[in-house]
Amino acid sequence: MHACYFGSPDRRLFGIFEEPEDGAAREAGVVLCYPYGADYATAFRTFRILATRLAKAGFHVLRFDYLGTGDSSGDADVASIEQWITDVGTAVRELRDSRGLRDVSLVGLRLGATLAALAAARTKDVERVVLWEPVVDGQEYLAALQALHREWLQEALRDGRNAQHLEDDLLGYQLTERLRRDFVDLRLQSLAGAPAPSLYLMSKGSSDEYDCLVAMLRQQGARVDADRVEGPEIWSRTPSMDESSVPTGALRSIVTWLTSASG
Repeated sequence: MHACYFGSPDRRLFGIFEEPEDGAAREAGVVLCYPYGADYATAFRTFRILATRLAKAGFHVLRFDYLGTGDSSGDADVASIEQWITDVGTAVRELRDSRGLRDVSLVGLRLGATLAALAAARTKDVERVVLWEPVVDGQEYLAALQALHREWLQEALRDGRNAQHLEDDLLGYQLTERLRRDFVDLRLQSLAGAPAPSLYLMSKGSSDEYDCLVAMLRQQGARVDADRVEGPEIWSRTPSMDESSVPTGALRSIVTWLTSASG
């Protein structure tokens, strides 16, 4: 495992490579796409473990921070859905070129899954995409986060903690006006074509929204596997909640599917 910066000099992205074990290396790589905001913090440990498990299965793995987030360059003002879609494409090229790979897959959680699908649909050079609880409707997603934020503020007030309301704050992360507009306009159903030949949609429970998405993707010619995998949620949590445990069943399903699908 080693960390590095990549991308253009004025838009440096921070990434961590996880290398496959000697003798087990595949000619295939996986880019992991983090979720947004508070979900990033609660999913970080899970993504680190997922990267290690994928590397043990022989994959070259890259997880990275989008521009304006984490350890990548830029502040919140440069963050946008369009920029983050571009960042996913940059990460795919970095993994492909630096390791001499032709076969690259994407794995994303929540907003990261949506960004992975949109980026793959644009570049047309990703073999597989794992959509883990993807955000289908950005406006509904934003409303749910805002409701969770209000719950967090009320909880803080009840406990006597400082809970100053800030218009651009969302669960401890800055929500710029640009991102607010981007979320309102975000629709995964707007995909004009399938993001990749093979897709894996994974969720905790049944959802008409996900059923419609699967049907649409199949109509667009993709092979779509869909699973319901129980386990702890590592998303939609307030900063005051205890760190959730790792959803080992979900990680096992992802590694198994990618290993089988990549041959």
